[in-house]
Amino acid sequence: MNDKLQLTVSRTFLETALDGGREGEVMTLGPEGLELILVRNGMEKDLRQAFRSGVSRYSYWESFTPVPIPLWIFFFTPPLEAFDVFLDPGLVKREVVQAFLEMPDGECSRLQVFLTDRCEPCEKLDLMLDERVVPPLKKTLQKHLVNAYGRQDFSRSVQTVRRFNVSALWGFGMAFPRPMGKNA
Repeated sequence: MNDKLQLTVSRTFLETALDGGREGEVMTLGPEGLELILVRNGMEKDLRQAFRSGVSRYSYWESFTPVPIPLWIFFFTPPLEAFDVFLDPGLVKREVVQAFLEMPDGECSRLQVFLTDRCEPCEKLDLMLDERVVPPLKKTLQKHLVNAYGRQDFSRSVQTVRRFNVSALWGFGMAFPRPMGKNA
């Protein structure tokens, strides 16, 4: 574990967001903006190297489901596979979502990416996403604040989106090239 890296979310939050799974990806909002957490069990050298190489491309899409799902696709260098991950505003404190919506768009484009081994952070990337992704993301988050969607409705909409593979989801979204950034 890297003692200087700290997550803004708890192990319990990660386990809840992963729906009881042991590995996966979680996107959330922290005090400094977007956070992407890759949870892995065991950390091999090639996995860390792929992570350090950074995101090669990404996309954002608001689903057309009854509850709009803010969905991201990220591509890393193998052996990290391309994956989709959604931001669940219902798992983020309302005041944190509101603070994000009030931030200038340039500040909202910051993405902190953590690679964890059994929920313990071991690598971090600080990236700057394309600012064009911020207005549609804020629009989706605003819908969640205004409508206060129920957990079951959100879950059903996620299940609908999960019927598509990463390639199909990529085609639905706004695609962007490699974000600017560095290892922390």
